[in-house]
This record gives sequence, structure tokens and C-alpha cells, in this order.
Amino acid sequence: MSQGLYSVLVTDTNGCENTISVYVEEPIGLAGCVNLDMPNVFTPNGDFTNDLYLPTKITNIKYYNLVILNRWGNVVFMTDDINEGWDGTYKDSECSEGVYFWKVDYIDNYDLSNSKH
Repeated sequence: MSQGLYSVLVTDTNGCENTISVYVEEPIGLAGCVNLDMPNVFTPNGDFTNDLYLPTKITNIKYYNLVILNRWGNVVFMTDDINEGWDGTYKDSECSEGVYFWKVDYIDNYDLSNSKH
């Protein structure tokens, strides 16, 4: 969206019309948006493709904490380093194939805290 005046004509169910206008002073883009995308699978088999479970997209986040839990709710991995991913091991042993759960707590560049799972 570029700087300028934006208007929209709104008509309600009774046929009444109203124009709503907003002036945008600065271009709006992805620079201010918070993005945190996590993969739905990974394959820690050593082929250098999807070997680590870590965010596929992360922007405008200044603090991050990732926790991976097994199906019994035991923590198998935890990090606050955005660049560190889970390699599918726990206590130096490979975890079995299965369903694992993740939770990310984060603080964005606007000091708002949130979580995603």
C-alpha cells in the first residue's frame, strides 16, 4: 500500500451508504509485521534437508523460546536461540518417530508477548 487517501463506500442491509476514508502517511509493508512460521514435519536423517526443526520464517521477533514435548508431555528440547533447531534427539539418543508438540513463546519488536503452538 502506498501513501495516500484510501476510501471505501459501505452499504448496510437497509441500503444506507457511508464512505469511510483513511489517510496513510507511510507505506505499509511487511517490515512491521510479526511472522513466525514453523514446519509441520521434519526428517532428521542426516541428508541435510529438513534435518533440524526450527522456524521456516521469523521476522520482527526479539525474544524467542521454543519447547518440544513428546506425547507424554515430557520436554525433549528447549532453546531460546532462533538459529538452534531440534535434531530429533534427546539425551544424545534418537527419538522414535511419532507426534511431537511444540510451543513458542516470543516477544516482538513492539515488546508484546505472545505464544504459538
